[in-house]
Amino acid sequence: MPSPKKIKLSRLQPLLEEQLQASLPLVVYREPGGRELLTLLQDDSRLSIMEGMDRPGFVFAPFHFISRQAVLLQADTYYRTPYKPGPPCEQTVSPRPDPEGREIHKELVAEAIRAIRGSELEKVVLARRFSVPFSGSATELFFHLCDTYPEALCYLWHHPETGTWLGASPEQLMAFDGEKGCTDALAGTLPAKGTAAPDWTGKEYREQQMVAQYIREKLREAGLEAEVGPTRNERAGSLWHLKTRIGFRAGTAQAAKLVTSLHPTPAVCGLPAGPAREYILKHENFDREFYAGYLGEVGLQAPGSFRLYVNLRCMQLRSGNAHVYVGGGITAESDPGLEWEEIQHKSLTVLRVLENSSQRLG
Repeated sequence: MPSPKKIKLSRLQPLLEEQLQASLPLVVYREPGGRELLTLLQDDSRLSIMEGMDRPGFVFAPFHFISRQAVLLQADTYYRTPYKPGPPCEQTVSPRPDPEGREIHKELVAEAIRAIRGSELEKVVLARRFSVPFSGSATELFFHLCDTYPEALCYLWHHPETGTWLGASPEQLMAFDGEKGCTDALAGTLPAKGTAAPDWTGKEYREQQMVAQYIREKLREAGLEAEVGPTRNERAGSLWHLKTRIGFRAGTAQAAKLVTSLHPTPAVCGLPAGPAREYILKHENFDREFYAGYLGEVGLQAPGSFRLYVNLRCMQLRSGNAHVYVGGGITAESDPGLEWEEIQHKSLTVLRVLENSSQRLG
């Protein structure tokens, strides 16, 4: 297990820029609520495929494994950097007007509702990708994400074979310390209105219960006992979610197998998982790539340990644009207009930071 070397932020920033300019693999990330940055730099551009939880590094896994595999970035150089958050991006950002996209998405949702009412599908998650011009610094963008979303997993990932990705994920897929693990059932979304508590409806509660029940079933199939905590309100930027933490005890091999069983979760795919995934691949008009996959450290804290997050509220930087990914869960009770509003609100997580970065550069 490698030990990180301590490095100041003033030295880390130019190292990150040099690594990006050389198109060499890197990942820098900050855990939710953390006060330090962790950085892994790889010495060459080799592509290492993740085949288990026995090699230390940082994994970056796709939504589906049909045309892509999980990539493991190895810690040829491993740093930790004390980080004091700066001021968040506080300016108000409105959803981007997109009448054509609105109608396309509403029809996509309406079609999914018809499919759910006429088939075994209970829920399907439909996503949208849109592009925003961006030619600024990826590292500066990462720091702005850290400042603005202190309770999210914030990261910057680059590999010449996968591209450059950033995100601020509110959802933990699984944390495991070698003996005990936990995962989160996170679903239901409402926009935050000041400091007022969210006013949940039956739809959001049922959607969250679907995810929690799915996790309990997967644990039961694995012969593991679920330790279910209370359902709580979870604030993620400008949004509220419902979250239930579910714990378990297992060996490393069992926990690793459970990751494979849980991914993709109903929160990013749907139920039943197989038909929902097939529906997404057939009807979405873009490749999710690593959006709604998972990412995180493996074996860096202790042998057999890992901490993985679902790759949500993310973007890919490519050809002078930031390609932003957002999605929402569709059930038989969904309303196409409200679903469009939901993904518009979700997009504000990264739009605030993108627009703030562009203004500073201007």
